[in-house]
Amino acid sequence: MLLKSLLPTSPSNFSDIEIKGITCDSRKVESGFAFICISGYATDGHNFAATAAKSGAAVIIAEKCN
Repeated sequence: MLLKSLLPTSPSNFSDIEIKGITCDSRKVESGFAFICISGYATDGHNFAATAAKSGAAVIIAEKCN
């Protein structure tokens, strides 16, 4: 599935990225996955964005920027 199918308002230079799966668990990220950062009660998924990128995430979707 193309990123533009999931996020129709994604920037055009990212819209043709192939997404093979979606997860919010950085331990389950595989090459081509979209990783979604979720702020939870005990853990903040934003803390695992770098781990997801190293595991091959094609895109990281986050609400926080730092």
